Amino acid sequence: MKNLNLLFFAILLMLGTSLQAAHLSESLLVTARLSGSQEVPAVATNATGVASFRLNASKDTMCIDVITIGLSGPITGIHVHDGVAGTNGGVVLNLTSFVNGNRVSAIITGSDLSSDKLAKYLSGGYYLNVHTTANPSGEIRGQLKLETDKGFKAELDAAQQTHTVTSTATGLGAFSVSLAQEKLGVKLIATNLSGSITAAHLHYGEVGVAGGVAVDLSSMINGNTIEGTVDITAVAGLMDSLMAGKVYVNIHTAANPSGEIRGQLTTNNNLFFDGMMDTGQEAHAVVNSSAKGVVIVEVSPSLDSVFTQCLIDSLSGAITAAHLHTGAAGVNGGVVIDVTSGIIGGISVKATYALNIVTELGILNSLLTGGIYLNAHTAANPMGEARGQLSRLAREGYVVTLDGAQEVPAVTTSAQGIGIVSIDRGRSNAHYMVVVSGLSGNITGAHFHNAAAGANGGVVYDLSGSFTMMGTEDGAFGYWTDLDANAAFTTANEVMFRNDEIYVNIHTMANASGEIRGQVLRGANCNNMTTSTNRQEIFEKVALFPNPTSGQMTLAVSSTIDFDGQLMISNTLGQVVKQEIIPQGTNLSNYQINVSDLSNGLYFLTIKNDTHDYTIRFVKN
Repeated sequence: MKNLNLLFFAILLMLGTSLQAAHLSESLLVTARLSGSQEVPAVATNATGVASFRLNASKDTMCIDVITIGLSGPITGIHVHDGVAGTNGGVVLNLTSFVNGNRVSAIITGSDLSSDKLAKYLSGGYYLNVHTTANPSGEIRGQLKLETDKGFKAELDAAQQTHTVTSTATGLGAFSVSLAQEKLGVKLIATNLSGSITAAHLHYGEVGVAGGVAVDLSSMINGNTIEGTVDITAVAGLMDSLMAGKVYVNIHTAANPSGEIRGQLTTNNNLFFDGMMDTGQEAHAVVNSSAKGVVIVEVSPSLDSVFTQCLIDSLSGAITAAHLHTGAAGVNGGVVIDVTSGIIGGISVKATYALNIVTELGILNSLLTGGIYLNAHTAANPMGEARGQLSRLAREGYVVTLDGAQEVPAVTTSAQGIGIVSIDRGRSNAHYMVVVSGLSGNITGAHFHNAAAGANGGVVYDLSGSFTMMGTEDGAFGYWTDLDANAAFTTANEVMFRNDEIYVNIHTMANASGEIRGQVLRGANCNNMTTSTNRQEIFEKVALFPNPTSGQMTLAVSSTIDFDGQLMISNTLGQVVKQEIIPQGTNLSNYQINVSDLSNGLYFLTIKNDTHDYTIRFVKN
């Protein structure tokens, strides 16, 4: 399907909102909670902070917001470094020029967000480091991580058992652990077993080692499928064992009471999507079938590879074709990726597809918004016998900026704050991080309220217990879940967030009704702004038109000084494909640029001198 024309994907991108699950958008949120304990070696400090790096829908811009409190002195440097948790690495992005007191706000794009760098942001390979005079190597640090629940998969067979089993049965399982590590989701299918499943468990144990039961899955058994969610709050050490690859799933039958098939749970840093497959999801009548299955799709952190895997039981016959289609639940859509070549044994599929993020962005965005399904075709059901809608584990991200001006009525104060909220795909819990500074006194109360911007509303969740309630700067880090005994998170609360009808209110003694407030906003950030990687004060106006262009463009620049420097055009890999010198005194109000020699796709045009630059993206078609 590589030859699908670009017009189809443009239409797909424009129609994204009509295909999506309403609670899922095309953006991704990367965050960090900063502390001295994450420094290598650790630093003894009470300082903390929070950072949000929001990736926009076109995957070419990140909007950065950082706040710190409690540092030993002013910020002398702040950088993104290359390195996983527990290791030190070199600087990949210098944000020092954006420091404004204890805040940093910036926009990155172009070579700062090349595919290899984006992969590090999305896979946890970068950390944010804040330097001070007292701690020149860094006082607080935070690993940058995608806001996501964690996905695991298992491929089951008899060969993995530590005892002798004669069976040709196989299985496939998709498992998810909530970010708060409270719930475990299970989707599992087995086929060709010797008999009915009598029990199923997660066990502790490395490959080739038998171990004790960690989680009993038996209550979820329904024929050859196991599906459901279980509370794991009381299962100590499960997450550590999962991450170490020391957990396996075991399926028991009457003929094999110690287990007929087993599979080790594995994970990676890919974006994880999964779904159950059955005949009922088909938008047409299916004959002679009770097929059920599990589908897993993973997208590499560089967003250039799509891995598809499924296993289906009780088909009417062998799979004759299989495709990823675009379409919301219950709606048929066109094929976007053909995975027929990956059919194995007529019951399963394993396929890898190279994704062009520029021309096929619509595929990724449809995946992120719940608008992609896998369809398996058979001779008896050529339109499709079993279908599975895919749903992501990456959480929906929200951002909040707090100040006195948002209070109703407005409050005059120098206090400020920022925060993030992320909500899971099941709309059952919210992760929050909020840091505030410059308050007139200790926090006396903090809450999520329900009202649109400019209006006051009632409290829907009390955040007070997450703050220390001591001092004029403070931070809250926690979860609001459906297991909360005082105010359980509900889908109605998720709708409030989605409609931008939740705000954070911070109360003090001097301002009992609230000193600073911030609307929790979905997608309201800098994603639609022109982009830059350095300060822009000299630029009063920059315009580039027509955009998209077929060849000739006009650059119109108004600046406070005579600009001399250079013009560069780079591709999404950060490679410079065109550049020219701009002599001092050149009229940039009507500067002509010919890009007819460039291939179709997304590009970034940068004008820069020794101290300033300005980047704006354009599309050549």
